[in-house]
Amino acid sequence: MTISWETSNGADYYEVCYDTTNDNTCDGSWVNVGASTSVDSSGLSYLTTYYWQMRAVNAEGTVEADNGTCWTGRL
Repeated sequence: MTISWETSNGADYYEVCYDTTNDNTCDGSWVNVGASTSVDSSGLSYLTTYYWQMRAVNAEGTVEADNGTCWTGRL
């Protein structure tokens, strides 16, 4: 599974967070994926439901995609 998103004007880099709890917060760690606008599911467990968030980071701070909404998918 690949997760992708649109670019954000002025973004220095992007971060993604995977979680197994649907509570609209990042209970895991934010992972810097550089300038990439997609990530694959390598390293995630099969037959597990994940919730993820993306955010853009620039010199002014962070901008969470879709106001911090969690997206879901099952591997």
